[in-house]
Amino acid sequence: MAVRRVADGTPVWAQPLPGSRVDTLAVHVADHALADKLRVDGVLFTVAAAARSSGSVQVGIDYSRFRTSTAAASVPGSAWCGCPACALTTPDLAACQTLPR
Repeated sequence: MAVRRVADGTPVWAQPLPGSRVDTLAVHVADHALADKLRVDGVLFTVAAAARSSGSVQVGIDYSRFRTSTAAASVPGSAWCGCPACALTTPDLAACQTLPR
């Protein structure tokens, strides 16, 4: 069974699913200002696997790693959503602000 690992300096964890071959993941947590601009009430992050990887990875957020109780208090109402990759590079474009609700 693959081990769950937390990305250094972030609250994001990842764990390869059985049968997956994932050696390296790049995790980026966007700053709060960008999350606000995109109307994301929570953590905005990306996870990318190395080119030689295959399979699937389960990702999550370790809320105990937040420094404030306000952030940790938002856990019960939390939900996952995806956004276009361009949201991190060109958030002013209308097409890049389209988030599923």
